[in-house]
Amino acid sequence: MSCATRSAIGRPGPASRFKGSKTWRRLNYGGGYAEHRHIAGNAREFLHQITAFLPRLLLALVVVAIGWLLAKAARFAVERGLRR
Repeated sequence: MSCATRSAIGRPGPASRFKGSKTWRRLNYGGGYAEHRHIAGNAREFLHQITAFLPRLLLALVVVAIGWLLAKAARFAVERGLRR
C-alpha cells in the first residue's frame, strides 16, 4: 500500500477508539465544539477590533468639535468686524 492509498483509507489513530461515542462526534465536528470555538474566536476578534477603533473614533470626534468651535469663533469675529 502506498502512502497516498493509506491516507485515503485512513489509519486507525487515537480517535478510532471513540467511534460511535459523543467524543467521536465532537472530534469529528459533529458535536459543535469546534464551531463554538470558532465563534468564540470570531467574537474575540470582533471585540478586539472595536476596542482598537474606539480611540480613533473618539479622536475624530474631538477634532470635529474643536473645528466646530474654531468655526464659531471665526464667524463671531468676522461678523463683529463687519459691523464696525
